[in-house]
Amino acid sequence: MLFFVLLLISAGVWAQPKSQNLRQITKVGYFSEDGLAAVMDNKGKLGFINYTGKVVIPCQWKDVGLFIGGVSRVQNEKGKWGYIDKTGKVIVPCQWRSVGDYNGYFYEGASQVIDDENGKIGFIDMTGKVIVPCEWDEVHNFSQGLALVARYYIHHGVQHGYVDKHGRLIIPLQSGVVHDFSKEGLVPVCDSINIGKLLFIDTSGKIAIARDDLEPYDNFSEGLAPVFDTNNKIGYVDITGKLAVPCRWSLLEESFGGDYDFYEGYARVSEDGVKKGLIDKTGMLVIPCQYKYISYFNEEMAYLEDMSGKYGFADKSGKMVIPIQWNSADYFHDGLAKVSDESGKYGFIDKTGKLVVPCQWTKIGDDNFSSFSDGLAAVMAANEKWGYIDKEGILKIPCEWKKVREFHNGLAIVQDMDGVWWVIDKTGKKR
Repeated sequence: MLFFVLLLISAGVWAQPKSQNLRQITKVGYFSEDGLAAVMDNKGKLGFINYTGKVVIPCQWKDVGLFIGGVSRVQNEKGKWGYIDKTGKVIVPCQWRSVGDYNGYFYEGASQVIDDENGKIGFIDMTGKVIVPCEWDEVHNFSQGLALVARYYIHHGVQHGYVDKHGRLIIPLQSGVVHDFSKEGLVPVCDSINIGKLLFIDTSGKIAIARDDLEPYDNFSEGLAPVFDTNNKIGYVDITGKLAVPCRWSLLEESFGGDYDFYEGYARVSEDGVKKGLIDKTGMLVIPCQYKYISYFNEEMAYLEDMSGKYGFADKSGKMVIPIQWNSADYFHDGLAKVSDESGKYGFIDKTGKLVVPCQWTKIGDDNFSSFSDGLAAVMAANEKWGYIDKEGILKIPCEWKKVREFHNGLAIVQDMDGVWWVIDKTGKKR
């Protein structure tokens, strides 16, 4: 299994007069929260640079991942995977078919690994020691000290159980348990024997909640779990099994990840199965069910998409603070939110809805960075070249670059139209 992180990047030759080493860089990835970005040299080897453009981990790997929590997975020439730290030191030798999963590496100090010989999955700790033998056909990451594991049987199908960090099977293999344990230490059981029943077990395998009048919809989030009644209406129970929010909400015809889950005290629900609203933990409708999409709150504001595809913003009282009028919208960061108008051009508004940066840009950032960093935001002009603006919308660095990265500590890495990568400061001067 390969894990590529150098997506959406283009080839080029690093040209920085003071460093022979950096001239060999041909590709630059995006920076992780750990302050490192993957790079490729002209021999196809991968390493890492810091915000200043300095190669801090030499290009010697066949493939790499993002740095997360101070570690990155790396692949050697033999195709085996291991882990390195931010100094480049190998902390887990490259001996595995794969390590980690799509979302990350170590969870509660344990990482998934696949054995190269039998193809089975187990877990290692951060020293590389095997703590759960590679004998499972499927695993989930550790949660509340237990990991969901599975075996595939020809005649009995898939059976799941839970192991601890010593590899001991704490909850035996059975049908109907397919969730990770929630932060509340509970997981729903959904099997053929308990159809039509609400059943949750705790981390010891004991029944914690049992009701005959409800069925589980999903696991707990923030102390509440969505359930549905005999009329297929959604409500919520608390950790005692008490119905805390009555079953009155409809199942969504199209549900996205996170629907019905509580996040910072709010959950998305629907009255007709199509239009969404937002409720609080008492079940009170804070934002009416009339929208195609509702984001969660960030900086006290959520963006809403109406059924015609237009966007506006509401606060936590449900008040529509910024009217529905924009073609697209994004979360507020540092008091500003990216929006686009009828022309498809992008700008920024403040929390009063005032357009502080006119909608005149073809793009502002991308999926990896879409707001201001270090006081500047990357923008693309009509000529399809990138530059940088400040929070007043003033163009501080002309739109003359083919590709750009965020500013950090006064520096950014950019690529010119010839494919050459440079380090520039906030005046646009090459360093």
